[in-house]
Amino acid sequence: VDSVDYSDYGNTPGMQITPATYPIESEYCPSVPAGPTVPKNFGCGLDFLPSSNWQDNYGTKVESAIGAEKTKVDVDMFRITNAAIANSMIAAHQRGVPIRMIVDMSEYTNTARVWVRYNVDRMFMAGIPLKITKHAGQNHEKSVLVYGQGLAIWGSSNWTSPSFNSQQEHNYFSTSPVKPWYFQWFVNQFERRWNSPQEYEAFVPAGPW
Repeated sequence: VDSVDYSDYGNTPGMQITPATYPIESEYCPSVPAGPTVPKNFGCGLDFLPSSNWQDNYGTKVESAIGAEKTKVDVDMFRITNAAIANSMIAAHQRGVPIRMIVDMSEYTNTARVWVRYNVDRMFMAGIPLKITKHAGQNHEKSVLVYGQGLAIWGSSNWTSPSFNSQQEHNYFSTSPVKPWYFQWFVNQFERRWNSPQEYEAFVPAGPW
């Protein structure tokens, strides 16, 4: 029903539009901020951006979850230009949380995305185990697993300021008590990727351009 950002496709003019209503933030998730109209501690669920509520900011939600984690974090992230969220990973690592991260070679070597190399190198220097794409394609996934909270985060947002709350984005925060299959699917996927020598290899800093 958004006529500003979207227009009718070729075969839709004249069609009757009946908007469907679904709950957005509807899952119990104490470490993730909930919007002003949502019961306290129910900040997980669907997250559509941009939003006028600061609690819907993707970066705010993810940084809060990482900041509260005590068990383990796995991340598979395409583009990383935001220093604050990289800082949250470094802080978690420094307080003893096991972290693994998969990043994309095409983004790391892209001279138009200098902040990707900056943030990836900083996390590497902090001691976070990193793997990078070895295959010829892009690693375009954006997923975060926060094990102590049973939280899987997946969607369209990169770790960039525009992706946090100015671009049109959609993300899903869901916990294993609500959707155990969802969390486990991403655990299985990350393990397969992390342990695939054909697709990924240990990250080595490339140095200055």
